[in-house]
Amino acid sequence: MNPQAETKPGTEERERVFGLAVLEPGPLGGDYGRQILEWVEAFEPLEPFEAGKKAKLWLQTNLETENLPHRTYLVFDDEDPDRLFGFFVLDSLEVQVSASDVPIMQVRRAIKDPAAPTQPATKLVWITRHRDSPAGIGAEMFEYALYVAEEAGSCALMVDAFDQTTAEELWIKRFDLREPREGASEWSCLWHAVGQPDQTFC
Repeated sequence: MNPQAETKPGTEERERVFGLAVLEPGPLGGDYGRQILEWVEAFEPLEPFEAGKKAKLWLQTNLETENLPHRTYLVFDDEDPDRLFGFFVLDSLEVQVSASDVPIMQVRRAIKDPAAPTQPATKLVWITRHRDSPAGIGAEMFEYALYVAEEAGSCALMVDAFDQTTAEELWIKRFDLREPREGASEWSCLWHAVGQPDQTFC
């Protein structure tokens, strides 16, 4: 099956440079489930981040039980639909935003009701790319995750880093995620605002 046939129709989609298959939470079996499991078993995560190996193990284990707990996005080579470049996994949650962070999200029009006790957010549960995937595919996947979060009406994309090294070297330095304000936010995850700012403020 061509993975691009699994893309979700509907709203105008962000331009992307890869094939995409979206796996919804729930049972996943049959020939297609077995084909995906074969792709994942052959997948070799990029070194040196240990999180990539854990992400593969998580997906492989859930495919073997034929049940996915979260929506999963498989990223393929546009020219070779059987070549898995990487994948990322998203989940939805409600968060309590600190008063200091509300303006950052308001200026990006990510919060419709600042007075609400909680705000919808999207959590990036796992993300990893193949060791032989082209440079920049990780950034493309992350940008697409931000797009999905924005389309879902989330105030932020949350990341619970695998370890401190991954948090600092990957998420904070490379992707510019913010750490929660000490004693100010209800969450412990790193986060990235979604949407485009409508003035010079971020």
